[in-house]
Amino acid sequence: MYTFVNKYRNIIKVVGFVFMAILVSLGFVYWLQTYLQNTKASFDGIRLTCNPRTSEGSVGEELQLSIALDTNNKKISAVDMIIDYDPKNVKILTFKPSNSFPFTLRSNLLSNQARFIIGVDPEIPFVGVGILGKLKVKILSREKSQIQFNPNTKVAELESDKNELSSTVPCIIN
Repeated sequence: MYTFVNKYRNIIKVVGFVFMAILVSLGFVYWLQTYLQNTKASFDGIRLTCNPRTSEGSVGEELQLSIALDTNNKKISAVDMIIDYDPKNVKILTFKPSNSFPFTLRSNLLSNQARFIIGVDPEIPFVGVGILGKLKVKILSREKSQIQFNPNTKVAELESDKNELSSTVPCIIN
């Protein structure tokens, strides 16, 4: 005499397996969503990064560094970038903004500092992660040198009158 369980044993096994697979999948989705929210919460501002973070070269060699911008989904209209460096070790030759920032409002190269103010078309603000521009530098000595963003560097969010920049990452040239 067959009982209900004996008759449908294979079907019950498959249904149980599918149920467990769904539970595991939902647990993974919940974990992933929590992880992504915590990661985003740890960085909720705008970041400027000099890449590569570490470069090597010989005296007289010219290097090209990228300045990356992560807006964290904020709409950016302009960047007032001030870069500090040691003029005994490196010299900034040029800065070429990317196509995302077509307007150069100011470009000053001083002995130990460079300042570039660049902007976008107000109708097309910059949002996301991308290259702000390319910085060409010349190595003047074998001393380790740092190219860093001055604390007065500013990033303007569209329709905001305050500096939205929250963090920067410098470049080191060996």
